[in-house]
Amino acid sequence: MGAMSVLLLVLLSAPVGTQAPGASEELPAAIVLKPLFAQRVQILDVAVLSPRGLLVLDRVGVTRYEQDEKLSTETIPAWREVESVSLPARLWPRDLRGHLVRGGSGQYDVVLAGTDCVTQLTPLQMTCTDARTAWAYGIPNGGLEPGRNYFTTPEGLTLYGGSSFVDGVGGLVADREGKLLQLDDTRRPIGDFGAGDDVIPVSVACRGVPAYYLAASHRPGGDVLRAFRIDGGRLVQAAPDYPLPGVFTAMSSVDRRAFVITRLSGADRYDAFQADISCGR
Repeated sequence: MGAMSVLLLVLLSAPVGTQAPGASEELPAAIVLKPLFAQRVQILDVAVLSPRGLLVLDRVGVTRYEQDEKLSTETIPAWREVESVSLPARLWPRDLRGHLVRGGSGQYDVVLAGTDCVTQLTPLQMTCTDARTAWAYGIPNGGLEPGRNYFTTPEGLTLYGGSSFVDGVGGLVADREGKLLQLDDTRRPIGDFGAGDDVIPVSVACRGVPAYYLAASHRPGGDVLRAFRIDGGRLVQAAPDYPLPGVFTAMSSVDRRAFVITRLSGADRYDAFQADISCGR
């Protein structure tokens, strides 16, 4: 299982279609994707290790890579495999989802449907137990449903993804019907922002904004990323829609970095990107 070359450059967001309800008239920010890693096996999540390492969770196992400085370019890193461990034998869902969560003492938790693993680095080791760990970023839930790819809140909302707002008042979620919804402080839906398949927080401060929220949406003309922020207590669109270079499959926030994973249409390849919000517009 080795990394493949990614023939992509850093991409800037471009307007696509119309703005979502609540979009601000001025869109000073931009979504930026930086190519990070690619392979044929489905990628579930990634984490950047210091100083020049990468941890990749896929549907086969967890692999640690080190950057090959001789083959890397300024925009596209090249990786060499160092060590790998396999996922435990389970009857995994066909649409398998997984997250890497930073733990203590150089550990990473691997959160899967009905399974929680602790990964120790150098040497790479993994210990797994049957458990259900909360999935969303600050949205209370009981973890992924066994054999499924969604989770449920205490109020009975079934969601694919979501994030609470940094001020603790409400949040933004993608429900099981593929809708992007704003929640109030009681986690009651109060706003519909169109199609949405997952949501993560992005820790970037632009113009005094403490956090942005990145949502992925499947669309007939191609999948897109959408950025939102809180403005005067209202959720507004913060950047033009960003057309993804492939079919969206996963997104995550690990160690205050945001990652987006796509599958290249018509090809047997998954690409992982680091996602950022650029303020310089």
